[in-house]
Amino acid sequence: MMLGQQNHLRLVPQTEALDSSGASGDIAMWRLGAGGLRRWAEHYATVRASCLMNPVPLVVAAVRFPDDPPPASAAWNVMNELRRSVGRDGFVTDDGSGGILISLPGADPQRLRFRIERALTGNGWRVVEAGSTEVSPGDARLAHVSVDPRKRPSAAHVLRLLADQFAGAVAPAGDAAPDAALPGELADDISDAVDHVTTCLRRARRELQDQIEQTTAALIAAVEAKDPFTSRHSHTVARYAAVLGERLGLTPTQLAVLQQAATLHDVGKIGIPDAILCKPGPLTDEEFAVVQRHPEAALEILNPLSSLRTALPVILHHHERFDGRGYPAGLSGDRIPIGARILAVADAVDAMRSRRCYKAPYPVDRVIGELRRGAGSQFDPRVAGAAISWLEEPA
Repeated sequence: MMLGQQNHLRLVPQTEALDSSGASGDIAMWRLGAGGLRRWAEHYATVRASCLMNPVPLVVAAVRFPDDPPPASAAWNVMNELRRSVGRDGFVTDDGSGGILISLPGADPQRLRFRIERALTGNGWRVVEAGSTEVSPGDARLAHVSVDPRKRPSAAHVLRLLADQFAGAVAPAGDAAPDAALPGELADDISDAVDHVTTCLRRARRELQDQIEQTTAALIAAVEAKDPFTSRHSHTVARYAAVLGERLGLTPTQLAVLQQAATLHDVGKIGIPDAILCKPGPLTDEEFAVVQRHPEAALEILNPLSSLRTALPVILHHHERFDGRGYPAGLSGDRIPIGARILAVADAVDAMRSRRCYKAPYPVDRVIGELRRGAGSQFDPRVAGAAISWLEEPA
């Protein structure tokens, strides 16, 4: 692709020579081959999708070298230095025609420019403005634009803004230029690339979610296989917790986290010996100390799953007591996460209503009585009250 001073874009074969009929025309051109166009579109689509998941401002930059690009080894060193400079949050790739594309979410233009200059000067390049008319062999031209991902600017629009800077048409800060129509072939190519990246991201998200669900199901099955009396316990507690959460006005996001935590709250019991977990009589102090470690064991098991991070505090603290005499941290009152306070009641209700190796199921009246006795000491009185109201409703 070539862009001249008329800001006209057209696809050209990568072998087509750059028009060098005049110095100004030569400097104004920014050439991308067909492969570079797709590389640019995929780079931008990936970055924009990342920013849409966590909306932050975005700065996109392009670096172009003189007509004789640096050797492959030198270019590789520059790319690696740029990646180190922008850090884990930045995106760096080549544009398919000897240039480099850099994007940094959450940055201002000057911050990104400083990082790019630091990387390039360390490799012997001097950074000049994209539209500079006097460029030496050791100069690298830099263009950058600020992007608001919430406005969903197209890849073609951002590409035009960068290309205009190399043509000397606008100042580097200009990000409000109209999203002018592009030739059909170019627009189609960019649209295809964006669609491809979007499809890949959606498929990867679905596959990740499937893997998480399979892992979760395997962990629950492993816990419930240790004790036949707790079969379906996690699913029942999750259902009870959702009912209580809705009655207490939790948001949809809070409810989703609560159900995740309720489903996995006993995962830490995988490490408890069967002789303790299924003991029909009272536990000794030493045995109870082993049981008390299961919330922290769950934290260690689930911590590598980043999608469950928001559920971990609920799992860790679901055995805290409202009066501060619970475990593992001895938290009290509102210091206990609301999800953990709800989970504590839901867990207790199912434990009382279910048959266990050491007891028969309690009738509803007795469950209600235990909740009343524990309100304000073992349980958050507001949560216990919501459970009592629910249990008192006609079946």
